[in-house]
Amino acid sequence: MSTLFVNNLNTASGSTITIPSGKTLKATDTPIVGAGNVIQVLQVENPTSVVGTSSTSFTATGHTISITPKYSSSKILVTLTGGQITYSSTDKLRVRLYRKIGAGGYSDLTGDIERISLNSTYDFGHSASYLDSPSTTSTVIYQPYYRSANGNTIYYDYNQVDTNAMLTVMEIAQ
Repeated sequence: MSTLFVNNLNTASGSTITIPSGKTLKATDTPIVGAGNVIQVLQVENPTSVVGTSSTSFTATGHTISITPKYSSSKILVTLTGGQITYSSTDKLRVRLYRKIGAGGYSDLTGDIERISLNSTYDFGHSASYLDSPSTTSTVIYQPYYRSANGNTIYYDYNQVDTNAMLTVMEIAQ
């Protein structure tokens, strides 16, 4: 086997470099990165099975996920899914996604993600996605905050709902 050493590849003509069928381009120690490629995926389940409040002020859920982007130009796709239950037909679960970079403080990224209950005890899943551009290779922490719209007891995650709250982050190369 031979080893070819080059600093750049270029085409003799046209704009396409082709890998023949049946052959594979394989990186041995770092990923081959192209725009739109997923670099890393992390997921964490809510550590608490019951997270409820009647507060009308945003409260941290305790559910966090951290990612250290490999490239400062990457985007981070954050997906939040969870179970919710409320005991009021008129109340709404309001959720916001907050971000913290390095040793900095948390900042609001999304504004409200709103859900409404339609009968006296109604449970359902909630989900939302947010595409973030943190422009850093420092650790980024994402955490949902939640509140009751009308002051009734409402749950961000509840152990009797089939879906536990999950946070997923994907680093996407640009």
